Amino acid sequence: MSNQLSNPSQWTTGADAPTDKQKSFISTLAASKNASVDPNALNKSEASAKINELKEQPTQNADA
Repeated sequence: MSNQLSNPSQWTTGADAPTDKQKSFISTLAASKNASVDPNALNKSEASAKINELKEQPTQNADA
């Protein structure tokens, strides 16, 4: 079961629309990373993968 949880592409609800929390977190992360992401264009599993991707990117310095 834990393998399925760590692999969003295998989620039963992975094709559903992202949750409000996922959309909000993606927007916040994208802003801090100076990235352009439309969370409404993603499904739930894609949103999870995008969150992980954004978390690994360095934060952009707003003063630069």
